[in-house]
Amino acid sequence: MVRNVTAHELKIKWIVNEQDAIDILTTISFLHKQLDECFVVPQHII
Repeated sequence: MVRNVTAHELKIKWIVNEQDAIDILTTISFLHKQLDECFVVPQHII
């Protein structure tokens, strides 16, 4: 969901304000929590 800008551009060119950083970290945190609640669904081989 979030492109790793620092991997594609110089770090000095990526200006992020505090609110954007909080939004990005909140989104990442939400996605990690969703992944933690996932479980493997067995697939039956036919």
